[in-house]
Amino acid sequence: MVRSLRRRNEWGVTLAELVIVGSVVAAVVLLALPVAKQAAQWRSQRRLSRAAAVLFEALEAYHSDRGSFPPPGANQPDGFNLRTLEPLSTHGYLRRPQELLSLLRGRRVSAYDSDEDGFWLLLVDAHRPEIQIVVASTDRFPLQPESWIEGIYRLEGSRLVRLRAEPAGPLAVAAGLPARGASGG
Repeated sequence: MVRSLRRRNEWGVTLAELVIVGSVVAAVVLLALPVAKQAAQWRSQRRLSRAAAVLFEALEAYHSDRGSFPPPGANQPDGFNLRTLEPLSTHGYLRRPQELLSLLRGRRVSAYDSDEDGFWLLLVDAHRPEIQIVVASTDRFPLQPESWIEGIYRLEGSRLVRLRAEPAGPLAVAAGLPARGASGG
């Protein structure tokens, strides 16, 4: 029997095999990255929309008990504070606002306005500022004046896209949200 001058190690791999395996792994990673990014964005939006639902319910309960929404501006009596969520937190409508604020860019509500008939506020995700949620019950939202909007919306450019209302779930319990119409004082 003629012996080959080159012996192949049974456990070794050739350079061609390494290149092929590396190419396959790179292709899988390239295909998976957009899917993973979309999934992370969806999770962030879902978490923020749940926080929005908690705030919506707290503001509605406040209005139900007091006959008005908190006025804008922390310097007014019972004025809405963007950084602490007072008076919702101080009057028992939202016991632990830190749970909500930790989700928000700058740990604050980005914008809020109200009048005797309604309110709107803007929430921006802490880690993905492209995710912006509008919580509203008003006909005075700046991008849609004279059109009544009520609920939770994703802001995409200058367009509002209604999000499916989801129960606030564990975040509502963690934030200490009372049952709708329950006394907050």
